[in-house]
Amino acid sequence: MQGIYMQLSHIQEPRARQVALLPVSLLASSFMTEVVVALLMCPLPLNSNGAEMWRQLILRKPSCDVRDLLDLLLGSLKEKPVTKEGRASIMPLAAASGLCELLSVNSCMGRVRRIYPQLLLALLIQVHYHIGLNLPGYVAFPKDTKKGAQPSAFVPVRWVVKVVKTLLLRMGCSYETTFLEDQRGWELMEQAESHHRGVALLARAMVHYSCQELCRILYLLIPLLERGDEKHKITATAFFVELLQMEQVRRIPEEYSLGRMAEGLSHHDPIMKVLSIRGLVILARRTDKTAKVQALLPSMVKGLKNVDGMLVVEAVHNLKAVFKGRDRKLMDSAVYVEMLQILLPHFSDSREDVRSSCINLYGKVVQKLHGLGVAKKSL
Repeated sequence: MQGIYMQLSHIQEPRARQVALLPVSLLASSFMTEVVVALLMCPLPLNSNGAEMWRQLILRKPSCDVRDLLDLLLGSLKEKPVTKEGRASIMPLAAASGLCELLSVNSCMGRVRRIYPQLLLALLIQVHYHIGLNLPGYVAFPKDTKKGAQPSAFVPVRWVVKVVKTLLLRMGCSYETTFLEDQRGWELMEQAESHHRGVALLARAMVHYSCQELCRILYLLIPLLERGDEKHKITATAFFVELLQMEQVRRIPEEYSLGRMAEGLSHHDPIMKVLSIRGLVILARRTDKTAKVQALLPSMVKGLKNVDGMLVVEAVHNLKAVFKGRDRKLMDSAVYVEMLQILLPHFSDSREDVRSSCINLYGKVVQKLHGLGVAKKSL
């Protein structure tokens, strides 16, 4: 494969290129796994030669089995981009690049749809894995840069996000992708501290626009929530939480919805705590879950101690809906007072948006306390 790749750089005539590419499809028809592994070693980002070699697998006869090809790529997309020795592995990124080329071929869209939920979730998890991951020495190709400009650094996470966008668009999710553009969701997804927000925005958009594949994604996510490392779980949970808005959630045993969210309140990762709060708030909208969620309110608030200010603001904005639903009883005052104690340390946060949000929320909680008739000494 490397020989063909190098040879293509010196061949410009279209027919001659077709002849040079013919061995790719011939070999893939009998030795697809070996050919795919070889193509995964093509330099990244793919140039026109590498891209054409991927498309050759299904555009020219004899073509390989598209189903098997996609399954091989999905397998690579489920790997971590780090080897056992701690070195960066290009395999998942290369698989995403290969998938992106296959998505440009209309004839394989039916096969792609078959495993669309698996591909989408695998790619979103790869986005999380690739945050901050650099491949030393990799730069964008000159054809991707303006004339006279220096080649830009190749940022793996942005490339994976591009593949996510491409997959969504090819599956007919144009409204969802536009929504994320408008809400800066893609940018959020590319950053460690806000990745979960970007994923949640995507899931929320898919629920809003009634994506046909959501049921398949929902049932696929349930076992995924317990697998993998922290990054894997955060991405899966961020998506799952937004799907709790679906009517189909009623069919899921409570241990997988309310039970799992309640367990998340004691998770050691603050992001998981905030996601669990979000999930419980969504579940509280259902009359059969409201009382159970409200009973967990003290645990929700307590879990926000020593949590980053941005996450506190995110959680408290969600909690307001649960507070509004509670009866105005004096026994609620302890929860409000604890909320004040959590908000107060963030008055000196260096981030203005966090600082102002916490001060604003603090004032609203104080008003609520006065409405409950709590004496000033309780504060």
